[in-house]
Amino acid sequence: MTGYSYTFHDNGMVTIERGHFVKEQVIYMPTNEAIKAIILISEADNYWDLTFSFSLLFTTLFLVSSFKESRPKKHWKRYAAIYLLLLVAILIWIIPTQLALTEEISKSISELNGGA
Repeated sequence: MTGYSYTFHDNGMVTIERGHFVKEQVIYMPTNEAIKAIILISEADNYWDLTFSFSLLFTTLFLVSSFKESRPKKHWKRYAAIYLLLLVAILIWIIPTQLALTEEISKSISELNGGA
């Protein structure tokens, strides 16, 4: 969830906005000039969707396996610890990548606005 979104217009222009609930227009320019920012925003959104889906699936599988009938009979605490450790390790790997993408988007938009 980078906080950036874009909207294409019929006249070949694109609007890039910042914010989750209250949108602030950052850029309104021709699409071909803002293509790098558009690609980065799309990549970050796809990455977030994948992260969210994976985390939801992982958590759901853990909760389902924790019910008495389906949980492993032996070494339940080890199983739970390894499972949660794996989830935390994956999230530790994913979150910095998402933050780096958000930073790239900010730099790209700053360059489009004339900043360095």
